[in-house]
Order: sequence, then C-alpha cells, then structure tokens
Amino acid sequence: MRATHQDLYLRAFSDYLRKKGKNLTQERISIFKTVLSKKSHFEADSIIYELRMGEDRVSRATVYRTMKIMEEMGMIQAMHDLHQHTHYEPKFLRRHHDHLICEECGKVIEFRNDEIENLQEVICEQKKFYPSHHIMQIYGLCHECHGANHNKRRL
Repeated sequence: MRATHQDLYLRAFSDYLRKKGKNLTQERISIFKTVLSKKSHFEADSIIYELRMGEDRVSRATVYRTMKIMEEMGMIQAMHDLHQHTHYEPKFLRRHHDHLICEECGKVIEFRNDEIENLQEVICEQKKFYPSHHIMQIYGLCHECHGANHNKRRL
C-alpha cells in the first residue's frame, strides 16, 4: 500500500520528536492532523477550538508547543500582524510566496514574484550571506479599505 503525504509527514514528525527526546502522543497526532488539514492561514485558537469541538481534549499549552515544533521543522510558518498577533500558514507542498497585509481589515493577499526572489538571491550572494528562509510582509491598505478611507476624507 502506498504511503500518503500525511503518512510521510507524520513519520517525519515522529522522527523529529524522537530526536528531541519527546513522544508522539495521541494529543500531538490530533493537533498535527488538524494543522495538516489547513489549506490557508489560520490561528492557534482556531486549532484549539476545532479540537475541542470534536472528541479531543487538548490543552492550549500542548497545542502551542506542538505548533512550535512543527514551525521548527518548517511544516508551518508564523506571521505576525501589526499588533503582534500570530497567524500561521501551512508550508506542506506549497511554493514560497510573500504577503500583502491590510492594516484596516486584516486581509492577507498572497503573491509571488520571481524578480523579487532573484534579487534577494543576488543581494545575499553580494553580501556573502547564506539565508535559511525569509518572510516578506508588506503592510498597507487593500483596494476596498483604501477606497472606503478615500471616500471618508472627501466628505
């Protein structure tokens, strides 16, 4: 029988935990599978809520610790908004991208630009810098909020 992506990720997660001297508990498996099911940005509280709505009784601390481990492994990525509120996004089978974040409504717009990516590589080479990863977040107003603010100023 062929292993699924979820099986392979869970095996890698289990191996990573073992190397860190931790066990793969049922709680960690539930958290892992819930996070793995996310296709876009999410918050830790939404994971906690989803788990508690089901049969899983997991502590808030266990969720945060497990997500921290998944972040260390590169399976999820944390993003912070202007208020230092943390959002996460899955990195499973996803191509790198950057973000535009609306300061008014909080909308996150994903984008990818090969020219920006290439320029970052050139700069790192010029500066003899060896990057492991990066997060680009541009803050401003989305089209809708900009229009609403512009119309308010006219009145």
